[in-house]
Amino acid sequence: DDASRFMFVVPLRNKSDAFGAWKQYLAYAENQQGCSVKTERNDKGGEYISKEWIQHSMERGIQRQHTVTNEPHQNGVAERANRTLSEGVTALLSEAKLPPSFWLRALAAFVHSHNRSPTSALSHTTPYEVWHGCKPDVSHLRVFGCAAYVHIQKNKRSGLQPHSRKCIFVGYPSQYKAWTFWDPETKKEIISNSAQFDERVFP
Repeated sequence: DDASRFMFVVPLRNKSDAFGAWKQYLAYAENQQGCSVKTERNDKGGEYISKEWIQHSMERGIQRQHTVTNEPHQNGVAERANRTLSEGVTALLSEAKLPPSFWLRALAAFVHSHNRSPTSALSHTTPYEVWHGCKPDVSHLRVFGCAAYVHIQKNKRSGLQPHSRKCIFVGYPSQYKAWTFWDPETKKEIISNSAQFDERVFP
């Protein structure tokens, strides 16, 4: 979003999925903001000029703006955001010593933290505050990829088993007040709100 710098990311398997992602964003943005999207800006890539996309914009009264070929500065906020995302995700994976298979998890975690971080583009206010109209709670933020000892609920362990399991912190689940962890032993994700973090250690 140009005004707030709030990032909303939807991973796509194919470029043809872009229209579905756009409609998902529209529903989210308009519900959260209580107003209609008036303008969209893109580089006129093939995925943005399908008949159904153009028709949808016309029906919604959304003004379509295209950047001139090889002039990315005309959509400078989005282009800079793409660079920030790429550099940020690369840095997270490198520091955590995690393979590229964790790219999507690193992307989601980076966006979550970035939206809650002050930026000079907003006079050191956070995108979250501009978008939501209130200061974000950052007490839950942790270092991506660090070691975490996740509590095992009593009904899921025997009397002799340890009370926690060493995992890797990999993000913030959108529908829970909790964290997401990767269990390297079982190769499965765990969602939990009870864990001890060691942000100096990257397993």
